[in-house]
Amino acid sequence: MKALFIGGTGTISTAITRRLVEELGWELWLINRGNRPDAVPKGVHSIVCDINDEAAVLEKLGDMTFDCVGEFIGFTLDQVKRDWRLFKGRTRQYLYISSASAYHKPAASYVITEGTTLATLLAVQPGQDRLRGIPDGKVSRGGLPGDHRAPQPHL
Repeated sequence: MKALFIGGTGTISTAITRRLVEELGWELWLINRGNRPDAVPKGVHSIVCDINDEAAVLEKLGDMTFDCVGEFIGFTLDQVKRDWRLFKGRTRQYLYISSASAYHKPAASYVITEGTTLATLLAVQPGQDRLRGIPDGKVSRGGLPGDHRAPQPHL
């Protein structure tokens, strides 16, 4: 499996990055600003670039394609739309990763699922932005296969 993670060195993504490369043998690419090189496991390919500089990203990607692209640092709809522009036709699957902080606190159970309440999110602006960033119909059905791990609320 060949994957590209946007980010890949944060709290959640570092553990996933390590497991995919060290235990499952994936070919993994990270695109980020290169601020945490110590967090990049041996065997992971790094593309050092600001994801918001679309021209630079396209130049560095060349004609690369991926089985999946995982977005770990997208918080707004504009960022997800940027990903759609960058990766349409380059991936078979787009994964929008939300964090457990998006869910109601305290959690009713230690198991977080698609059905876990998002009510707390609606009370704070970053949470509202995060919900708006969940791929909408254009992103998930407009040529970029989409997946997300939270319900699609309508604000």
